Amino acid sequence: MDDKLLNILETAAYIGNDFEATIIGKVWKLDRLDVLILLRKAEKIGLIIDKSDNDDFYEFKSKIILKQLREYAITSS
Repeated sequence: MDDKLLNILETAAYIGNDFEATIIGKVWKLDRLDVLILLRKAEKIGLIIDKSDNDDFYEFKSKIILKQLREYAITSS
């Protein structure tokens, strides 16, 4: 997993189980399309799911993934 993807997933984990792609883009000052491409990668490897193809809302596939990302963010700082 590349650093950009890890950063946006860590940010999403702090937002909560459900998160919006546009908020992640604003936090990291990334173009919406760039965020969606990264989130698509996370979806393909089974970390998140797209709640709806039209509104850019995602959720973590499991609470364990969410917890591990939060813990990683704390210990890697």
